[in-house]
Amino acid sequence: MKSFYVEMQRSGWLRGIIMAALGAWLLLSPRTVFGVIVNVVAGVLLVMGIMSLISGARVRRAGGANIGVGSGVGLIVAAFLVEIFAGVFISMFPFISGILLIIYGISSIGGASASRQYVNVSNASGVIYGVLVIIAGIVLMFNPFGSMMLLLRVFGGMLVVMGVMEFINSFRYRA
Repeated sequence: MKSFYVEMQRSGWLRGIIMAALGAWLLLSPRTVFGVIVNVVAGVLLVMGIMSLISGARVRRAGGANIGVGSGVGLIVAAFLVEIFAGVFISMFPFISGILLIIYGISSIGGASASRQYVNVSNASGVIYGVLVIIAGIVLMFNPFGSMMLLLRVFGGMLVVMGVMEFINSFRYRA
């Protein structure tokens, strides 16, 4: 176990640089990163589909029965659907999250109002919190793609900080 820990420390500087570079890329150009991720996922599905078609055709020529051809066609269709409808699918996630946040905010306000029955308990912070959650849900619902880009930017910022810390710690805690 100690050798694993030592190896992880030795490559910490490289992990830090890669994390910081990916984070900077996410911060500066989240739309490009999104496009690359969509293309990579579609490409992987396409390659898997082609490989499945080839292996399925070989098994069928040898006289066997399998589902390789059907799954290959399905994977190729999925690759094209991911490429064509990626924006729609990714836009649905913030919209659904927005609806859930609005419901949560309403229940939070209801919970704050219910706590009013106790003496010396202010419900103002609970109501303010609920209203802020509702506002966040509305923003997610009416600006889903922009919200997703903001989320990617926040993730990029976190990666930059984590990468810098990993780089610094790789030299600080050398074994």
